[in-house]
Amino acid sequence: MTAPKQQQALDFYRALMEEIKLRIAAVESVLCGRVEGFATRIKVDAFPPFLREFCFFHFRAICELVACACVVAHGTLPVVKLKKEYRADRIVNTLEKMHANFYPKPVKMTITSGHVHLDDVTEGFLTKKEFLDLCHKSGSYLHRSFRNLEKTKQPVEVDYKEIHGILKRVVTLLSQHIIFSHDRSHYVLCALSVADAGGNVRVSFAEAPRAT
Repeated sequence: MTAPKQQQALDFYRALMEEIKLRIAAVESVLCGRVEGFATRIKVDAFPPFLREFCFFHFRAICELVACACVVAHGTLPVVKLKKEYRADRIVNTLEKMHANFYPKPVKMTITSGHVHLDDVTEGFLTKKEFLDLCHKSGSYLHRSFRNLEKTKQPVEVDYKEIHGILKRVVTLLSQHIIFSHDRSHYVLCALSVADAGGNVRVSFAEAPRAT
C-alpha cells in the first residue's frame, strides 16, 4: 500500500472509530441511572421496547462499522466486492476465509521512552462468535415480522444489565486494539481515546516485531 493510500486508509479507519464512540455514548445515555453502579448523567424515559430497540440499533451499527474497519485494515486483500456489502456477518465470514486473524485484537498499551509495549487482553471482550451473535440478535429486535409482532403483545422486560454487559465487552474490544495484516508483517494500532490528542481516536500502522 503506497503512502497516500495508507494515510487515506488511516483517516477512514479513524472516522469509523469516532462514529463508534458516538454510538457507545448513545447507549450509555440509556443505561445511565438504569444499571446499579452506572453513573447517572442523562435520564432517559420511554416505552421500554423502544429503549431496547434504540440500544440494539446502535449495537447493530457498531457491528457494521467494525466490519467496515476490518475491510479498511485489509486493503491489500481482494476486498473490493466487500465494499458493496452492508451485512456485517457476511463481511466477517468472507474476511475470515481470506485471513483467519482479521478480527480486532484487544491490547493494553504501555508507552515508555517513545516505545509502545502491547500486552494481550485475554478476557472480557466481544469475541468473534459473540460479534456474529450480536449481529443476528440485533436484527431480531429491529426487524418487524408477524413472528416478532406476536411477541410484542406480551409485556416486555428490558434487561439493562445484559445491554450493559454487551456494551462493556464492545468497549474492551475496541478501547485499545490492533489488527494484523494477512502476512502478519504489520498491524493497525488504534486507541479510541488518547489524552494528548484531545481525547480523540489515534490510529497508525506499525511493523510487527520479528521473531528472534
